[in-house]
Amino acid sequence: MANTHTWDVQVLQRQNVDGYVNKVSLTLNSSTDAGSEEDYRVWVELPKPSTLVPYADITKAQALSWAKTKLGDTAVKDAEDAADVKLAFKEATTNGVPW
Repeated sequence: MANTHTWDVQVLQRQNVDGYVNKVSLTLNSSTDAGSEEDYRVWVELPKPSTLVPYADITKAQALSWAKTKLGDTAVKDAEDAADVKLAFKEATTNGVPW
């Protein structure tokens, strides 16, 4: 059974003066074929680039790329691996009471 990991942008924080997007709120949603899910949320601070993309022209894919690049491949993989462990635990256990 393979796990699926989907990164998404929830919100951008920008400076009103120049439109510089200085933070991106990311969510990692991980799920199994059996339906278990695990979410991971993080704010990623972005460095100010030398050339700003106009706020209205920023796409979700672009913001996601900026944030994942800032996190780095290792941190992205570590988050996905941690979600895999949590999903495995969820599938191996059941909460409840017998009455």
